[in-house]
Amino acid sequence: MGYLGNGLTVANSAKEVNGDNKHIAHISNGGNITWYVKPESIPGQALLRIEHESDTMRANFIEDWQKRNSTAKMETVLDSLPLDMFLKRIRHEITFEECEKYYLDHIA
Repeated sequence: MGYLGNGLTVANSAKEVNGDNKHIAHISNGGNITWYVKPESIPGQALLRIEHESDTMRANFIEDWQKRNSTAKMETVLDSLPLDMFLKRIRHEITFEECEKYYLDHIA
């Protein structure tokens, strides 16, 4: 596991691809896991370690998120939304709370 900028990259040190360890997953700063292999193919202990790291990162992210003021939250959320959702917010078709929930569930 290693931090390469925007989260934690998880690699299999037993397999190489183009001279680098094979990436098997990425954990965002918000704890969301993007799998590059089927999770079922990962040995139990390694899978538990990845999930534990994800849970820890998520808890830390939420703790930091809750400390932010509403303006900082709004700036982060609106900068990250897909265009269609951003436009719905601007037109007052959805609430900021809906946007924030989407951000926390899908982007962070």
